[in-house]
Amino acid sequence: MITLHYTGTNTALSAAVTKANEILSGDAFYEKIASLPQTNTLGTSATDLSSLLKETNRVILVHSYRNPFGKVTKHITPFMFYVNLSKLSSVTAFAVHTLIHNVTLSIDTCEKDLSKKRKKYNFEEENSLPWKIGEIAEIISRKSKRFA
Repeated sequence: MITLHYTGTNTALSAAVTKANEILSGDAFYEKIASLPQTNTLGTSATDLSSLLKETNRVILVHSYRNPFGKVTKHITPFMFYVNLSKLSSVTAFAVHTLIHNVTLSIDTCEKDLSKKRKKYNFEEENSLPWKIGEIAEIISRKSKRFA
């Protein structure tokens, strides 16, 4: 199972990491990924990517920084990324989308088989598979909040 680890003091990011970890530990998330239609983003199927994400046992470190002119996130190593608190949404569901999207990008950079098959594509585009996976996490986050 993939686990996000954040030791900072920002309560919004901490809440988003907690919610993202709940989503990553549930089977419903991976079932939704597997049901996505095939896209040209990756050279693998959504079912294979779902299995890869579910079977990966990694801790991904999340750090924070502030830069009003920077991107929302920046990757330093495959298992660590920085979140720009100046750009991160204070709405937990949107923040979860950002985190899960970047989890997918982190796994993509370390999985050589996946990276070799990937076509050149902008993963920030809203139609990319990592973006859609972030949207699934966002929807699950919103739904679970209603019933909690």
